[in-house]
Amino acid sequence: MRDHHFSAAVPAGRSPVEIIARSDDVAAVLRCAAASKLLRGAILDPGFRRRLALRAAANGGFDPALLVAVSYRLGTAVRRDTAAATVTNDVVVQVQPSWGFRFDASLLRWPFQLASARDGLLVLWRNQEPSKSSRVFPVEQIRAEIRVCNTFTGHVAHLPYTDLGHGRGVNYIFRPVLLALDGFGRSFELLVMEVPIGTDDNKHMRTQIFSSQETNWRDVRLAHLPLGYLYMNSIDVAPVVIGRTVYWLCHVIPASATTTTRSATIAIFILQVDTACATTVKLPQECLSGRESCHDLDKGLILATAADGTKLGVVVGEGLVISMWTLTPEEGYNRWSRQVVIRRQEIDKQLDAAITGVVGAYGRIFFDRFGERSGTVIFWIERLGLLQLNLGTKKAHVLRSCRHNEFVYSVQANLHEIDLPSLLEAMKPF
Repeated sequence: MRDHHFSAAVPAGRSPVEIIARSDDVAAVLRCAAASKLLRGAILDPGFRRRLALRAAANGGFDPALLVAVSYRLGTAVRRDTAAATVTNDVVVQVQPSWGFRFDASLLRWPFQLASARDGLLVLWRNQEPSKSSRVFPVEQIRAEIRVCNTFTGHVAHLPYTDLGHGRGVNYIFRPVLLALDGFGRSFELLVMEVPIGTDDNKHMRTQIFSSQETNWRDVRLAHLPLGYLYMNSIDVAPVVIGRTVYWLCHVIPASATTTTRSATIAIFILQVDTACATTVKLPQECLSGRESCHDLDKGLILATAADGTKLGVVVGEGLVISMWTLTPEEGYNRWSRQVVIRRQEIDKQLDAAITGVVGAYGRIFFDRFGERSGTVIFWIERLGLLQLNLGTKKAHVLRSCRHNEFVYSVQANLHEIDLPSLLEAMKPF
């Protein structure tokens, strides 16, 4: 039986499924799956997901259509000659017109900080605040308060306090990681890991997983600190998850460091969640060259997934290009390979000359967020502004330009993506 409601609007020679598969509007795909039995059956067919995979392959393995919104919070101060600096914390949310977004943007405001995000879920955290009746709040009672926000449904989960970070708060917990998710984030697992403290008893790191289905934290597990390190803590960039393996970019202090040479360097900390096996990988030396210090480096690169989604990548802002370094484990060692994503000159050509001015797209880059589904990165270019770049299509545009006499001291951006193939796989036929 034909579905005349849709056949009348279909161009000759093309099926409705072909048109939907070419659509960049994820919301339209979901509405079609909900509105018509005929289309729902075709969309839920594995062949439709193969069409989506082919579309992603044409963009280097990423699907830009899976990015449905961008949000960011900028902490800025405007210098004035005759008055004190004006400090602001602006929150901006940019949503695709067709998408029904229920995210409460006020959650991004201080004092909560964006810890991590994945497939429409945001993890916000802050140090526990004392009750109004408490005059004294002992330091040893500080705990990490964590909330998980579903940007599609608007639901906010207030997690019970974890056993980790007690007395030290969020500064001594690695950035939380969302592991298993389903559909629109109706269920999830969240991993937290404690920073080891001290030099004698820091041979292990405590981990704990919260399960939304169990509505509680599971038992604490131990992961052994890799040999050769005295200390490590995650840098202020989001971790990456590939399967059940988590990657953090970290400041580390080698065990060989002395009291006079105890300066931090950069390494990637790797945790296999199910086995609690921990290892580290050094960054390629080329990523570190030309950087003045460890702290100058940590915003000039960001962890990512390589195009096929099975390998770890590092996006690096180099002098004249933005490159992707991909890690390939070999027998007995790890091999890094480099590929130029885009030249800065090409970014400059895409931007309005009135915006770029004299500086152009050649200022220092500070990466803030990577979207594993769409292949989008958000970064700040010194004296230019906040930019969005898709690694597959190479398209760039300015989200917010830098203003006269403005100093930006913090950027917290997020890419709200949807895992459409997994969502369709979880749907049931009418």
